Amino acid sequence: MPWVRFFAARQDLLEFITFAFAQPGLQVLEVDSGFDRELRRFADRDAVAALSELGLDPHGDGFALQLALWTPAVMKFPSVRRIDLKPAAVPGRTFRFTIESAGLIVLQCGGRHEGVLTTSKLGWFTEAGARKRAAEEQGGAMIDWTEHRRLTSRLRYHLTERVAAARVSSRVVMAEALQLHRAGVSLKDRARGPETFAVP
Repeated sequence: MPWVRFFAARQDLLEFITFAFAQPGLQVLEVDSGFDRELRRFADRDAVAALSELGLDPHGDGFALQLALWTPAVMKFPSVRRIDLKPAAVPGRTFRFTIESAGLIVLQCGGRHEGVLTTSKLGWFTEAGARKRAAEEQGGAMIDWTEHRRLTSRLRYHLTERVAAARVSSRVVMAEALQLHRAGVSLKDRARGPETFAVP
């Protein structure tokens, strides 16, 4: 599964999402719903901008907010699966929803955690990877892989070439993230990880 790893603050993430919404028919979805509520769908940039948690990473693990990019040009709407929680697994909660499809493009948002900015990641299955993992069960056989490759190429190019303000190791640093770093914010894959990245 290819991943593009990048450092992005809130405005950087919104800029990328604005570009993603410019792709015909694209919608942004939650990968997992909150407990005891429906899965959220975001039809435009303003809907995503209303998420107060965007750009923050409370636990410092780079998984603060997981979103999926979907377009009908690639595949039909993904399967939504209800997960019934075991009694007392999460006190007072009984279920949540998740989406599943090998054709989704996943955006794992990192963000600010105390004095650290954690990486965000954009990832997707390749056609070969989907088949290897028997993803046909999740609709892999009904994905337009040609259109999928076009879309992922556009998104990757935008991140790695058009909006990259700097690079450190194999990671892109976007504009607001670079400003924060120069103001003293550390760049890490995970807030508690051993490796800190410094832009020269």
